[in-house]
Amino acid sequence: MKKLLETACQQADEVIAAAIGRPCPVKSRLSPRGTIANPTPRALRLDGEGLLTQQNLSHTWLESVTCQGGFFNFTLREAWFHEAAQHPLEWEELPPLPPVSIDFPAAIHPGDWVFAGKKASPERCARQDEGNPGWLVRVTEERLRTLENRAETARTWTPSQKALLLRLAAYDESASTGRLTAYLTDLSRLIWQEKPHRLPAELNRCCQAVIHNGRAVIYRKFILSEIVGVK
Repeated sequence: MKKLLETACQQADEVIAAAIGRPCPVKSRLSPRGTIANPTPRALRLDGEGLLTQQNLSHTWLESVTCQGGFFNFTLREAWFHEAAQHPLEWEELPPLPPVSIDFPAAIHPGDWVFAGKKASPERCARQDEGNPGWLVRVTEERLRTLENRAETARTWTPSQKALLLRLAAYDESASTGRLTAYLTDLSRLIWQEKPHRLPAELNRCCQAVIHNGRAVIYRKFILSEIVGVK
């Protein structure tokens, strides 16, 4: 999925380069609005309106392009979403975690303790609601797994489903633990807003894989920090 997004961004760069007659000076990126955005008009002080209207997008993942606020904004084809959803991340094994060894009256899931970080209070880690990010992420994955075999294949993609799929494509396992934790927490909230039982089967599997692998990365970093003191 991430490679497909990178391909679409590269195609946007190539279209821009053909239009301006020189290499694209700035790399295209996924914007918060869900478009492939590029600030070349602002960077080169170009009048972007009409500059790309004659460019052929038929052999790309790009549907159309507009220029606003000094940015080119490319929309992705429906086919991109269908193709991206066919390529979920390969699952990684969750490393085993030691039990939480603190004196606290309520049970604390080891993964919730790790997910919250070493400075988190036991009270927060023992919560069984979304006030405990570790619980939220873990339960979201479990809920998706129970629904996987009931979900239907997508025929079309709603705007909110497209936004969720693009959020999955932005997953970066090399991010810091703090950023990855925030990403998985926000992603889980988006999934519940979209309603897990309404997700197409492909999107369900993609969500599961990203959450599962993100948890595995965080757990491994915790184990490494305990062994060699890496923060």
